[in-house]
Amino acid sequence: MEKTRLVLIFLLFASCVIVDQPLYAGFGYDIKCSSCGFNGELFYGCGMVSKVIANGYCYNCDKFVSHGHGTAKNEEGLYQNYDGSTWETLTEEDVKAMQEPIGHVYCPDSKEKRALYPCPDCSGNFVQIKEDDLGSIENPITLYCPKCNKKTLNVNSGILWD
Repeated sequence: MEKTRLVLIFLLFASCVIVDQPLYAGFGYDIKCSSCGFNGELFYGCGMVSKVIANGYCYNCDKFVSHGHGTAKNEEGLYQNYDGSTWETLTEEDVKAMQEPIGHVYCPDSKEKRALYPCPDCSGNFVQIKEDDLGSIENPITLYCPKCNKKTLNVNSGILWD
């Protein structure tokens, strides 16, 4: 009994030392404009129910949106996509197609080509906001607000999710 307890303590200690990265599936950012009060959340990564492929701001919906798909599979091996109210069955081909952007645009601010994705809530499109665009919690980057167009959109906090 004592030997088993020591082994378990050792394994727990070893797992804490070996794993130097936090164990979470995704990371989110709570974003708020200090000028007009506009706010939203952007999530990156993959959880137990969904995988975020791209985030952006949809002008038609007037909010931040995420393009992604479900990660859970049913008994037939098909993906189950949860859209907030219902489950939709997706094949491997559906999932591959969802991961591809519908086009690209040039962003003069960053001097790079950005992916264009369909908004999941309307017929509009949005330009991908990369996680690097937001900096980090320790070193956040202030962005231009899509509502008031001032450089006052701040990263307020980080959100771990699964």
